[in-house]
Amino acid sequence: MKKISRKVNRALAVMLAVLMISSMFGGGVQKVKAAEGKVIYRTHVQDYGWLGWTDGISGTEGEGRRIEAVEIRLEGVSGNVAYKTHVQDYGWIGEVRNGQTSGTVGESRRVESIQIWLEGEAANAYSIQYRVHQQNAGWEDWVSDGMSAGYEGQSLQLEAIEIRLVSKNGNASDSGQDETLKYFQSNVGNRIAYLEGYNTYLDGFNGIPGQCVWYVRNRGNERLGSQGLTGISGNAKTWFTAAQSKGIGTGDTPRANAIACWSGGSYGHVAYLEYYDQNTNTVYFTEANFGGNGTEDGVLKAMNLGDFKNRKNGWQGFIYLQ
Repeated sequence: MKKISRKVNRALAVMLAVLMISSMFGGGVQKVKAAEGKVIYRTHVQDYGWLGWTDGISGTEGEGRRIEAVEIRLEGVSGNVAYKTHVQDYGWIGEVRNGQTSGTVGESRRVESIQIWLEGEAANAYSIQYRVHQQNAGWEDWVSDGMSAGYEGQSLQLEAIEIRLVSKNGNASDSGQDETLKYFQSNVGNRIAYLEGYNTYLDGFNGIPGQCVWYVRNRGNERLGSQGLTGISGNAKTWFTAAQSKGIGTGDTPRANAIACWSGGSYGHVAYLEYYDQNTNTVYFTEANFGGNGTEDGVLKAMNLGDFKNRKNGWQGFIYLQ
């Protein structure tokens, strides 16, 4: 009996040791994975009405049916998902949030473009990325965080959409956060601005086509709608101080959807910051009239941040549109 007792005690000791080691190194069976945020959405489609809520593709492909309205909401994360749509005949409709309807129902009007962004805790933890299936063009590249997906002003309908949340704490190469970067890298040298739709009178002021201030005012409106309008007039050299006097955010840190300002020369210069890659310190930007000849541009350029600031005299800083 003593021998059996010793064997039992020895076996129990081994089991306890295994359990202790498992607990120390996270191998216990009771380890629970933390909840992750999720975005779900649905679309109102021509002839079909509202489709079911999904976290995959919503809409149709190859049927020629327009999206007429969109609803988006978050699950498992605090904060807001905000969005707005560019609708046939109406233009940009005011922003809505958290499952509210953007677009029209029962009016047979197509959604032509969409902008989606996060607010609050959600924006701190995630980037929101989305792509659209556009009439005649098929699936477009992924865009993110308030960028326009689709083509407003060209009478083309959205037919499907896909949306995803990407953790800001993950590795970009593993998580897919680099999709937006890939878009800008692949489009350097291409014109990405819809210049034909730009206005000469916008934001309460007259603009001269081809000038840098005309360009950034319209580009901001193209990318962000009313959020991209500053209410600033005058030559480019006055914009930075005018923004400060109006209480608009300014600073020296680059970020997407900001206006870069220089005071050098007779009139100064402004450019539109499309994207900033902090890993390589690369600025992706568009502009007009950098050479002073009034040439409309809108071509995507890439440059090291230091070189970007020094490309013209009188660097002032960035005006933040969001």
